[in-house]
Amino acid sequence: MSLLAAWFSFGPSVSPASALQDLRAVQIAEGLGTPTDVASPPGDERLFVTVASGVVRILEHGVLRPEPFLDLSGQVAVNEGLASLAFHPDYAENGRFFVTYLDPDFQTSLVEYRVSANPHVADPDSARVLLGPYPQINAAHNWNCVRFGPDGKLYLATGDGGATHLENPAQELNSLNGKILRLDVDLPPPFIPPDNPFVGSPGMDEEIWMYGLRQPWRISFDGATGDLYVADVGRHDFEEINFIPRGAPGGLNFGWRCHEGNDCTGFPGCVCDLPWYEPPVHLAHHTEGVCAFIGGAVYRGSRLPELVGRYVFAD
Repeated sequence: MSLLAAWFSFGPSVSPASALQDLRAVQIAEGLGTPTDVASPPGDERLFVTVASGVVRILEHGVLRPEPFLDLSGQVAVNEGLASLAFHPDYAENGRFFVTYLDPDFQTSLVEYRVSANPHVADPDSARVLLGPYPQINAAHNWNCVRFGPDGKLYLATGDGGATHLENPAQELNSLNGKILRLDVDLPPPFIPPDNPFVGSPGMDEEIWMYGLRQPWRISFDGATGDLYVADVGRHDFEEINFIPRGAPGGLNFGWRCHEGNDCTGFPGCVCDLPWYEPPVHLAHHTEGVCAFIGGAVYRGSRLPELVGRYVFAD
């Protein structure tokens, strides 16, 4: 497997060569199978790694703990299952965290769990389903990333379910696929923030915050600014990065399946170049050698000053 690291920023440019001179990949763990996400509770130095087969493992001070933090291997689809987790901003006090996964029947769910009395092991009996099980078109492009935003709300990125040109769930506001959903997990069910853009709109899913995405494989909030970055995997031609500044209104439409990148797909029922379309901030065509953009994060560390404020992602 090859991996290409890339970055960009909205400020003054820095030569990529200067930033790359001292960079190298360092293996920090092995034997995980297929890792799909990594997260840490606020203020915690441990890394929690989700594995596609259904377990969450803890990497502590460079050592992989032998026991899983959470084991859902009997509940998730083989090779496709556990996608992502996020810790509540008040995890140290309430022990709440959230996972999204695909089950063996090709249904996706967003589920809350709590840590047990042992800080290295979750309570498997604490499960509370927030969304789902939600049937998918097939096993591809499912709900794949959960993150808390600076507003304390939980954001869930969902793929279009592997839709073909005959289906268009990303543009349908009565489908949760191809969207970024926004929930307030501190409210009672159905956890809908009252300022979500489609609240009170008949026939529309009120969980939706943004739409028109194909396979947003990883979203992340800039820890310094609260801006949101979305890496969306393309189909035949373009890979793209979308940018939502903090405070932007909900309801933005990123165009899929009528747009791929800035191009009109010409799929049946599509009308392109309408004023609702929100274009990407970064594009790469497959003829440039790219394959699939995998979202990363804005670097806010101190060891690599050349990268501070730059969004780092992979292909």
